[in-house]
Amino acid sequence: MSITISPCLLKRKKKRDGSIPIYLRLTQNRKSRYLSTGLTVKENEWDDKNHKVRKSHRNYRQLNKYLTKLLDDAERKYLELSAEKSITSKELKSQVKDKSSNHLLVLLDKHIYELKAEGRLFESRKAKVLRKNFAEFKKLAEQDILVQDIDSKFVEEFQDYVRGVKKNNPNTTIRKMNTFRRFITSIRKKGIIQHNPFDLVKVVSSTPANRTKLTLEQIDAISKLDLEKGSALWHTRNYFMYSFYNAGIRFGDLCSLKWENIVDGRLIYRMHKTGGSKSIKQMDYHYGILKHYRKEDSKPDDYIFPILKKKHDDPIELRKEIASRNVVANRNLKKIAKMAKIQADVSFHIARHSFSQFALKKGIDIYSISKALGHSDIKVTQAYLSSFDEDLLDKSMDKLFGDS
Repeated sequence: MSITISPCLLKRKKKRDGSIPIYLRLTQNRKSRYLSTGLTVKENEWDDKNHKVRKSHRNYRQLNKYLTKLLDDAERKYLELSAEKSITSKELKSQVKDKSSNHLLVLLDKHIYELKAEGRLFESRKAKVLRKNFAEFKKLAEQDILVQDIDSKFVEEFQDYVRGVKKNNPNTTIRKMNTFRRFITSIRKKGIIQHNPFDLVKVVSSTPANRTKLTLEQIDAISKLDLEKGSALWHTRNYFMYSFYNAGIRFGDLCSLKWENIVDGRLIYRMHKTGGSKSIKQMDYHYGILKHYRKEDSKPDDYIFPILKKKHDDPIELRKEIASRNVVANRNLKKIAKMAKIQADVSFHIARHSFSQFALKKGIDIYSISKALGHSDIKVTQAYLSSFDEDLLDKSMDKLFGDS
């Protein structure tokens, strides 16, 4: 008897939060077996007629794409096995289950979905790039790359491929290998593999980052430019200065700030990149910028700055618009820098570097700077500030050995 395969909700396994797991149903001779996909949705988010997630789910595209892939894999395996002999739904389930639990690209697809579902879009994009590199590296069908076969030799060969063939610089290579390492950690926690293939691997050394930063005099020159009120350059200058005054808010976070984030004289918001929260006291120079944007009819959930054209329910679409607006903001900043006679290649992120440099020169301790930047680990701050130490060393040497 033939086997039909289709996604379905298994309502008898409904979770406490109301979500229901999606299974692949393998039906043969009116009897069904079920294979978990690892996905869950609410009942009203599922289209039972078309066997897919409804558009009301914020990540419906990603979920349906993943379901289609699982379905295609199962049907391909069924055709492959049934071409040789008659196969039962129990045998097919076993074969497909083994595939899903062992193969690198399949597991990485699931890892990417999980990151997106958790709202960790920055991490999911890095994992997506990693998956593309894996596929290019091996140039094999998915069933030929088993996670159980990933050992230190595989890791070293992949690292060499990223450095040699892809010609990634050391820092980019390290970031990719760290994404790889986090993926390995996630599947080890799930018990899919027991070993750690990174144990015997020597990861390439990083090179010092060239972090452009502006002096306080250059920041002051930007703030004093005579720009037409309401112009694109005037708005961009306000965004940049507000970021600088608030410990270098990232552009994506600045775009998303709402009036409800100003609470009892403090700016309180959650960072997109890390998920950590920030709370910054607002002073006269903050309110000097904010007063240009607050209107009598401003609502708590209105954006503070007129950067985004509309509110997005889909976090993927939100990130796309932020990236587009960031390009425009950086283009305007280059024009502003030229007007202020600044030769450095200025971008919005330089507000963050400049704040760090300013705080360091003012003698602020590294713990306070780390808190201001929103770093979860002080070691990150130490690495971040290492490229700024040279300026301080120059001044110390001048003080010690310079002409008196």
